[in-house]
Amino acid sequence: MQQHRRRHTGEKPYACAQRSRRFAQSSNYAQHLRVHTGERPYACADCGTRFTQSSALAKHRRVHTGEKPRCCAVGGRGFGHRSNLAEDACTHTGERPYPCAECRRRFRLSSQFVCHRCAHMHRIYICAGGGRDFKLPAGATATERCPDCECS
Repeated sequence: MQQHRRRHTGEKPYACAQRSRRFAQSSNYAQHLRVHTGERPYACADCGTRFTQSSALAKHRRVHTGEKPRCCAVGGRGFGHRSNLAEDACTHTGERPYPCAECRRRFRLSSQFVCHRCAHMHRIYICAGGGRDFKLPAGATATERCPDCECS
Protein backbone atom coordinates (compact mmCIF):
# COMPACT_ATOMS: atom_id res chain seq x y z
CA MET A 1 0.00 0.00 0.00
CA GLN A 2 2.86 2.35 0.82
CA GLN A 3 4.41 1.80 -2.63
CA HIS A 4 1.10 2.63 -4.27
CA ARG A 5 0.79 5.80 -2.20
CA ARG A 6 4.24 6.91 -3.39
CA ARG A 7 3.00 6.90 -6.98
CA HIS A 8 0.55 9.64 -6.08
CA THR A 9 2.76 11.62 -3.72
CA GLY A 10 5.93 11.38 -5.80
CA GLU A 11 7.92 10.44 -2.70
CA LYS A 12 11.26 8.78 -3.52
CA PRO A 13 13.04 7.92 -0.27
CA TYR A 14 15.86 5.82 -1.79
CA ALA A 15 18.71 7.96 -3.09
CA CYS A 16 21.81 6.95 -5.03
CA ALA A 17 24.92 8.38 -3.38
CA GLN A 18 26.89 8.44 -6.64
CA ARG A 19 24.25 10.03 -8.87
CA SER A 20 21.36 12.37 -8.26
CA ARG A 21 18.80 9.64 -8.89
CA ARG A 22 16.06 8.77 -6.43
CA PHE A 23 13.73 5.76 -6.28
CA ALA A 24 10.31 5.10 -4.81
CA GLN A 25 10.91 1.36 -4.37
CA SER A 26 13.82 -0.34 -2.67
CA SER A 27 13.88 -3.04 -5.38
CA ASN A 28 14.44 -0.44 -8.11
CA TYR A 29 17.16 1.15 -6.00
CA ALA A 30 18.88 -2.22 -5.48
CA GLN A 31 18.70 -2.89 -9.21
CA HIS A 32 20.22 0.54 -9.95
CA LEU A 33 23.10 -0.07 -7.56
CA ARG A 34 24.25 -2.90 -9.85
CA VAL A 35 25.27 -0.21 -12.35
CA HIS A 36 27.92 0.92 -9.85
CA THR A 37 28.91 -2.44 -8.36
CA GLY A 38 28.99 -4.38 -11.61
CA GLU A 39 27.02 -7.19 -9.98
CA ARG A 40 25.31 -9.53 -12.45
CA PRO A 41 23.48 -12.10 -10.35
CA TYR A 42 21.51 -13.80 -13.15
CA ALA A 43 23.54 -16.31 -15.19
CA CYS A 44 22.57 -18.26 -18.28
CA ALA A 45 22.86 -22.00 -17.58
CA ASP A 46 23.79 -22.69 -21.22
CA CYS A 47 26.56 -20.18 -21.96
CA GLY A 48 27.34 -18.46 -18.65
CA THR A 49 26.49 -14.94 -19.82
CA ARG A 50 25.47 -12.88 -16.80
CA PHE A 51 22.78 -10.22 -16.47
CA THR A 52 21.75 -7.52 -13.99
CA GLN A 53 18.03 -8.27 -14.42
CA SER A 54 16.13 -11.53 -14.52
CA SER A 55 14.02 -10.19 -17.41
CA ALA A 56 17.16 -9.72 -19.51
CA LEU A 57 18.14 -13.32 -18.81
CA ALA A 58 14.65 -14.50 -19.82
CA LYS A 59 14.96 -12.68 -23.16
CA HIS A 60 18.47 -14.06 -23.67
CA ARG A 61 17.26 -17.63 -23.10
CA ARG A 62 15.36 -17.36 -26.40
CA VAL A 63 18.73 -17.45 -28.19
CA HIS A 64 19.21 -21.00 -26.95
CA THR A 65 15.61 -22.25 -27.05
CA GLY A 66 14.67 -20.70 -30.39
CA GLU A 67 11.43 -19.43 -28.85
CA LYS A 68 9.76 -16.70 -30.92
CA PRO A 69 6.67 -15.59 -28.97
CA ARG A 70 5.70 -12.72 -31.28
CA CYS A 71 4.16 -13.61 -34.62
CA CYS A 72 3.50 -11.43 -37.67
CA ALA A 73 -0.21 -11.41 -38.50
CA VAL A 74 0.51 -10.81 -42.20
CA GLY A 75 3.49 -13.03 -43.02
CA GLY A 76 3.26 -15.48 -40.12
CA ARG A 77 6.96 -15.16 -39.29
CA GLY A 78 7.93 -15.46 -35.61
CA PHE A 79 10.14 -13.02 -33.71
CA GLY A 80 11.88 -13.15 -30.37
CA HIS A 81 11.61 -9.42 -29.67
CA ARG A 82 8.88 -6.84 -30.09
CA SER A 83 11.24 -4.47 -31.92
CA ASN A 84 11.93 -7.10 -34.61
CA LEU A 85 8.19 -7.58 -35.13
CA ALA A 86 7.76 -3.80 -35.52
CA GLU A 87 10.55 -3.74 -38.14
CA ASP A 88 8.85 -6.58 -40.01
CA ALA A 89 5.57 -4.65 -40.09
CA CYS A 90 7.28 -1.95 -42.18
CA THR A 91 8.09 -4.51 -44.87
CA HIS A 92 4.37 -5.15 -45.36
CA THR A 93 3.20 -1.53 -45.21
CA GLY A 94 6.12 -0.01 -47.12
CA GLU A 95 6.49 2.53 -44.32
CA ARG A 96 9.88 4.22 -44.03
CA PRO A 97 9.62 6.16 -40.74
CA TYR A 98 13.22 7.45 -40.59
CA PRO A 99 13.77 10.46 -42.91
CA CYS A 100 17.12 12.08 -43.60
CA ALA A 101 16.89 15.87 -43.19
CA GLU A 102 19.83 16.44 -45.54
CA CYS A 103 18.86 14.47 -48.63
CA ARG A 104 15.23 13.48 -47.96
CA ARG A 105 15.88 9.73 -48.30
CA ARG A 106 13.76 7.60 -45.96
CA PHE A 107 14.66 4.37 -44.20
CA ARG A 108 12.73 1.42 -42.85
CA LEU A 109 15.19 0.64 -40.04
CA SER A 110 16.78 3.05 -37.61
CA SER A 111 20.10 1.20 -38.00
CA GLN A 112 20.05 1.91 -41.76
CA PHE A 113 19.33 5.57 -41.04
CA VAL A 114 22.20 5.82 -38.54
CA CYS A 115 24.64 4.36 -41.11
CA HIS A 116 23.33 6.76 -43.72
CA ARG A 117 23.85 9.78 -41.44
CA CYS A 118 27.49 8.76 -41.05
CA ALA A 119 27.83 9.01 -44.81
CA HIS A 120 26.88 12.69 -44.67
CA MET A 121 29.38 13.31 -41.90
CA HIS A 122 32.21 11.68 -43.90
CA ARG A 123 31.49 13.62 -47.10
CA ILE A 124 29.97 10.62 -48.82
CA TYR A 125 27.24 11.61 -51.23
CA ILE A 126 24.42 9.77 -52.92
CA CYS A 127 24.22 10.19 -56.67
CA ALA A 128 20.90 11.72 -57.71
CA GLY A 129 20.98 9.80 -60.97
CA GLY A 130 22.01 6.30 -59.99
CA GLY A 131 21.56 6.25 -56.23
CA ARG A 132 25.17 5.13 -55.72
CA ASP A 133 27.25 6.37 -52.80
CA PHE A 134 30.45 8.18 -53.71
CA LYS A 135 33.19 10.10 -51.92
CA LEU A 136 34.36 13.45 -53.19
CA PRO A 137 38.09 14.01 -53.64
CA ALA A 138 39.70 16.58 -51.32
CA GLY A 139 38.92 20.15 -52.37
CA ALA A 140 36.01 19.18 -54.62
CA THR A 141 32.58 20.70 -54.20
CA ALA A 142 29.43 18.67 -53.87
CA THR A 143 27.60 17.82 -57.09
CA GLU A 144 24.36 16.04 -57.69
CA ARG A 145 25.97 13.20 -59.63
CA CYS A 146 29.06 11.11 -58.97
CA PRO A 147 32.12 11.93 -61.12
CA ASP A 148 32.06 8.65 -63.08
CA CYS A 149 28.30 8.12 -63.24
CA GLU A 150 26.92 6.41 -66.33
CA CYS A 151 23.47 7.87 -65.79
CA SER A 152 24.54 11.47 -66.59
